[in-house]
Amino acid sequence: MSTSTKKIKSLHNVVVAIEPISERSLSFQTFSKTIQKFQKHHVLPSTSILSVIHPSLYSVPSSWYREAENKYADEAAKNIEKNCQGTFDYSSVQILKGKASTNHYLVEEVSEYLKKIHSQLLVVLSSNRQGLPYWLVGSFAETAAFSATSSVLVVKPHLKNQEFSGKPRFTLALDASANYSTRHLKWVIDLVEPANAHVDIISVKPGKGIFSSLRKPESPKLANKELKHFEKELNDAGISTSLSFIKEKDSVPQTIVDFADKKKSWGIITITTERAIARKLLLGSTARKVLTLTKRPFFAVRL
Repeated sequence: MSTSTKKIKSLHNVVVAIEPISERSLSFQTFSKTIQKFQKHHVLPSTSILSVIHPSLYSVPSSWYREAENKYADEAAKNIEKNCQGTFDYSSVQILKGKASTNHYLVEEVSEYLKKIHSQLLVVLSSNRQGLPYWLVGSFAETAAFSATSSVLVVKPHLKNQEFSGKPRFTLALDASANYSTRHLKWVIDLVEPANAHVDIISVKPGKGIFSSLRKPESPKLANKELKHFEKELNDAGISTSLSFIKEKDSVPQTIVDFADKKKSWGIITITTERAIARKLLLGSTARKVLTLTKRPFFAVRL
């Protein structure tokens, strides 16, 4: 099919999560400018905004909160609209009324809404907390990235200090032993095709170590063939793609992050697939470490 008649699809029902009483801080400005940049280059379409209010946000008795819940929801919507004025393109602001403040509960509430509207992507801002505060309260962004029912884009607050390629390009980190479906392939295409972006597929060859055997595929030749097939499918869809097999240096996550930095990538994409428990725990921790290490946008593809 010729380029002129080919219908280009994009991710649909993209939702941006924003704290209900957030301020227009430097981190928020970086967050909104990143979304704006992605929209300008057709990586993201127009979005909707989602937030969740809950009793813990307000210093009032529970009975007072319940009576004024609708008022708090209206105030949160107005505050978000004020902060987002003149930033990225969005169509609406939705406020959910939650009952608890834990990250897992909030992600469950958000996930139910995402399923209801058939969202393909949730965009969140990472607080980038580390140390004792992180371990005490955790991270909503990380919880969402690895447990939400839709795919998640995590934007880091230090993004403004990173260099990016002139043309959109993304680092797609694939596991040689995973089985990727046509749905995974379609999601990647829907993300990168509208932006005419280049995709750098990277597969890291495990080094020596106690866990290396878990990361090594049972049949390396067959695994490499699967990755090359993924590359071919992207090429056949008209996506500029390259495949690199790289030896592990320091660690698998650090190797991926260093590669993305070298390419000035617009984001690192990881894909969640079904695996054996041991591999799932190990590779899940690898994706978490990539999220921790990188300052670039991080896509957790969950289907």
